[in-house]
Amino acid sequence: MTTHDPIEVTHEHLSDAVTVIRVAGDVTVYGAPVLRATLLDLLRQGRSRLIVDLSRSGHLDSTGLGEITRGVARSRARGGALVLVFTEERIGKILRVTGLVKAVLVFPTVARAVEHLARPEQSAGSGDRGGPTERPAPAPLSYEHLSESVGVVRVGNDPDTDDLNVDTARPMHALTADLIGQGRCLLVVDLTGLGLIDSAGLLMLRRTLVRARARGGDVTLVVTSERVRKIFRITAPNRHFDLYDSVGRVVERLGRHGADAAGRRVPDRVVQARPAGGGRC
Repeated sequence: MTTHDPIEVTHEHLSDAVTVIRVAGDVTVYGAPVLRATLLDLLRQGRSRLIVDLSRSGHLDSTGLGEITRGVARSRARGGALVLVFTEERIGKILRVTGLVKAVLVFPTVARAVEHLARPEQSAGSGDRGGPTERPAPAPLSYEHLSESVGVVRVGNDPDTDDLNVDTARPMHALTADLIGQGRCLLVVDLTGLGLIDSAGLLMLRRTLVRARARGGDVTLVVTSERVRKIFRITAPNRHFDLYDSVGRVVERLGRHGADAAGRRVPDRVVQARPAGGGRC
């Protein structure tokens, strides 16, 4: 299959508690919605112990990673777990590079995954990758396409539980890097669903900004948490980013003034940053 082909997703209930989702094909922007629909349907049915079998898949892009990340978070929120099975080393490398391997358990076979999930006390423990028995799920990610060049990346759903830290920032960076690579270089990053950003999260945001500006674009942040705003003031990235209080305010500016408005201020914004030179989107 090519990355443009739809994937085939089937599922089977292996027991009263465990369901395996089998994926044939690459989990990319073209096929990931099929996986998302299956995951959501099973979770609505109360099936929260899930095995995603990628042994017939050869590639995951940022959209596929985002769907798996959200699946992990949603299953854990329901007291369950989502684990992965794969044999393709390319997928393992993607999981390691993006940091997702720190948040999701991986197994070489479905049988090993079933054995693990069949033990209730182990549903959130460590799999064959080793490491601590409890890892935070990555902050949920979503993306909304506003125009040919402008998009909104939303990070986190709940400020009480979702942080952008060393374990969760890499999937966000992978998503934004993929979008910029597609020519979507004006990004609005909505952080209203976050309660905390650590140095790793700030670093990934800065890298996203540098990447966007190298293509003649920009990154604008939406922040409402006073705690997060204080972090920005203390660490001084507000000298590089524009901070808005709502996505609507950014969209309003873009609608009135075009792409250049992404860098203009609202009353509580700080210093405006100017795009660097480089190739245009």
